Amino acid sequence: MPHLASLLTNNGILAVQMPRQQLAPSHRLLREVAVRLFPETFDFSDWQPQVEKPAFYQNLLAPLADLNLWETEYFEKLVPNGPGNPVRHFTQSTAMRPIPERLDAGRTEIFIAEYDRCLASQYPLQSDGTALLPFRRLFFTLAPN
Repeated sequence: MPHLASLLTNNGILAVQMPRQQLAPSHRLLREVAVRLFPETFDFSDWQPQVEKPAFYQNLLAPLADLNLWETEYFEKLVPNGPGNPVRHFTQSTAMRPIPERLDAGRTEIFIAEYDRCLASQYPLQSDGTALLPFRRLFFTLAPN
């Protein structure tokens, strides 16, 4: 990020958005279920979120340029996409990908069933079969002083 800030021209602006979902139940449960079911395969004891807390970016970037920093949470209405919780279908194409890559088909089915079961209490289905996923994002703009 400091390198990108150094490339800004006088009238330039850098706008960034980053998902901060890694601590949400949708993502936390991926790690917890994987370790509980397959401790010989998964160890997240040294896991760290990929996106830092807002204060990290404030401390890193504010000395370099004019920084506007904010975080928001919006709700994504996820529609059913086959059997299972819509939140699982959402994470399956992103955050969940590394887990089945390390499991055979049978263990993947076991993982998905347990993950779906855990998601049901965190993201209950609405009357229309959808699930509401709170989605947190961090935004900032950076402009030369």
